[in-house]
Amino acid sequence: MSHADLVGTTWRLRTLDGQAARDLSPGVHPTISFLPQENRFAARVGVNWMSGTYAVGASKADGAGGRSGTLTIGPNLMSTRMAGPPELMAQDDLFGRIVPTITSYRLRGQTLELLAADRPVATLSKAVKPADE
Repeated sequence: MSHADLVGTTWRLRTLDGQAARDLSPGVHPTISFLPQENRFAARVGVNWMSGTYAVGASKADGAGGRSGTLTIGPNLMSTRMAGPPELMAQDDLFGRIVPTITSYRLRGQTLELLAADRPVATLSKAVKPADE
């Protein structure tokens, strides 16, 4: 994946640590966006918004028709501190613990996997391209 494959794309969170991601409300899905401004990302996977910086390394063909490479998010992450339904707060908490462990990605078609030590920790699908900011 090149930088251009991430920037301006909103990804819908499908699984987190092997569990199906919960919708925030009917029809409102948890998302992660990689923004062009200063390599920033924004995520809303539960009750709170999280943001920080990301870095993408060189990508290579992975032999299965996809691409893979290095990806780090952080180290300085920010989050709002709102309360809400316990299951969504737990999803926020799990995402917050997983994000610093991400070391790479794998992209196949419209599916993005975020990996920690070669183990998928999040699966996402391409959602929408946000409006120019």
